[in-house]
Amino acid sequence: MQSKPNNVLYKRASCFTLSVLLILSTMTSISQSQNVGAIGVRQQTNGLIPDFLPVPNFNTGPSHVLTKFPSVDNSLSELKKPSKSCLEKGTTKFDKPVLDPYPVQGKTLKEANDNAEVPGHPGLTGVTIPTFKVEYVLNDKNRIVCANVLVSLTIRYPQWIEECKQCKSIRDEWDAFVKRTLEHENGHVSYLTVDLANIHKIFFNEQLTGNKDKDAGIITQIIIDKISPKVEISDIRFHNKFGKTITPPDVNIGCGSGPFKVQLSTDTTEVACLVGTSKLFVAQANFDGFVSVIDPNANKINTTIPVDELPDIMANDFIDNKLYVAHLRGSEVSVINTTSNQLLKTMIVANYDPESSVRPLKILFDSSHEKIYLLDSAGAISIIDTNTDTVKKTIRQEFGINDMVLDTDDNKLYFKNYPAGIVYAVGTDTDEIESSVSVGEGTGGTGVNRMVMDTVNNKIYVSHSRHDGGVETQWISVIDSSTMLVKKIINLQNEIGGMAVDSTHGIVYVPQISNSISVPSSVSVISTLTDDILESITVASDPTPIRIVYADPIHNKLYLDYGRLSITAPQTIFILDTSTYNVLASIPNLFGIDPPAYDSVDERLYFTLSNTSGGVGGAGRVVTFIDSNSNAMGDSISVPFGESMIFTVVPD
Repeated sequence: MQSKPNNVLYKRASCFTLSVLLILSTMTSISQSQNVGAIGVRQQTNGLIPDFLPVPNFNTGPSHVLTKFPSVDNSLSELKKPSKSCLEKGTTKFDKPVLDPYPVQGKTLKEANDNAEVPGHPGLTGVTIPTFKVEYVLNDKNRIVCANVLVSLTIRYPQWIEECKQCKSIRDEWDAFVKRTLEHENGHVSYLTVDLANIHKIFFNEQLTGNKDKDAGIITQIIIDKISPKVEISDIRFHNKFGKTITPPDVNIGCGSGPFKVQLSTDTTEVACLVGTSKLFVAQANFDGFVSVIDPNANKINTTIPVDELPDIMANDFIDNKLYVAHLRGSEVSVINTTSNQLLKTMIVANYDPESSVRPLKILFDSSHEKIYLLDSAGAISIIDTNTDTVKKTIRQEFGINDMVLDTDDNKLYFKNYPAGIVYAVGTDTDEIESSVSVGEGTGGTGVNRMVMDTVNNKIYVSHSRHDGGVETQWISVIDSSTMLVKKIINLQNEIGGMAVDSTHGIVYVPQISNSISVPSSVSVISTLTDDILESITVASDPTPIRIVYADPIHNKLYLDYGRLSITAPQTIFILDTSTYNVLASIPNLFGIDPPAYDSVDERLYFTLSNTSGGVGGAGRVVTFIDSNSNAMGDSISVPFGESMIFTVVPD
């Protein structure tokens, strides 16, 4: 398939230059309904692929920053005298090919494959675009006596925006598909460099009129009539030898253990695939409040941003490059520009007494509607418009709210009322309550403690504890978020800690703290497909408390914190392989571990620790990390009052 070139612009002189953009589709269709075959072009072209063709780095992940689409060169200039090569009837030269990715959206590999279609070219995964820049000289009879032709080749190929959110096996499968696409196109380039080697000769002795408009049309028509067929023949020659199609990605490939799933957001912040400058923001929770900005590459604090006292939990607005910092006083939120590291605003989100005990519990960013949802211990959710940085609404309940989860795919916010035992669904388009479901049972202190969500399978997991007549019971209610009905009750034996969901592998991890000296604490592994307990993980033989530090679906690892939350009692981090649940490594003698932040660029798990005896040494707190590949602990950075952290990538 081909299209006619754009209009040609030129300037009349004794010697001219002009450019014609000729778009020729020379790519492969990879529709799942077609019979496709592997072609391995790079290995089969017998060395014809030019050495100058750049090979992309498949390990850098996708980028939102795309090369500008090529266009007609409008900067045509008069040449005062022909070049030596022009006096010798001309030349044909080739620029280095330009790789120009186009963005592909998709939550899953199948969706990305289905959407891998060049804009404006239905059914094609990519196109090769030759641009012909012609420089020519006329004699006194307006005939071309020589021509220099510069051929620029642009390859458009798919780039999956959500690739960095996938597990390694999915990323590898997509990268292999992109590599096959580029290898196929490299083969086209190699053929074109041979088949178009002397196209400058086509222009020799062509008759022009001396009229600029007519001459532009004549040159354009020469390209259409005499060069375009050569491109088509080159395309046919290549396809006759190597075929027209390539093997698409295997959309059914899994992530190592468990069924193939893709998680697009975490429990506390959404993941963005960006290319730019990595930054780690650490809230320093003291009365001279400030936020430290750490450069992960240099492993040092670059700057500190003064804010109001006692900064605490944070949320990252990666669309507008803003950080929202909730303060322990419960009524203030600081807004920071993550690009300039400047404080933009301090907001009052609620009218609480500064001396009250109200504090923030959870903060979430809704990228679909550009809102911040801030839950406080007084049981209110403040909704902040991130475009205006003003509170647009507050949701309150009679018995209070103690947890919430966000589903940006279905435009819902779910919160739970404690101790009434009711889960509510709020439409994030309107921020109005749409439905609710009761998950409490009986009397005698029924309470809803924790809540997590598997956005892939549309399920909410709510943990409960009940004390009745000296008997304590624990269970989890499984809610179908599409119907707001309880699908199943999962009964457990011991006290439930904080849960964690891994939608990539279809798993919910539930820590259980034993109340018997003879029974060790454990982690229950629950399938989000069947809601059955698959197995129970133990890493020690005593009832010491255990909690989830981080579930890493990319490296198939689970990080467990074993020990009491104390600055005087040591804790141990166990790193488990989630395909076998075997312990890969353990890091002992840690104190006061706080929730982590994951550096998706350098593949590190950051967290803060207390700098106390048996720990790193000295006073205050430090930031350190565990390397996701080596499981080794890295160097520490002093952050005297460091608490919560946010990792982000600020676009360059």
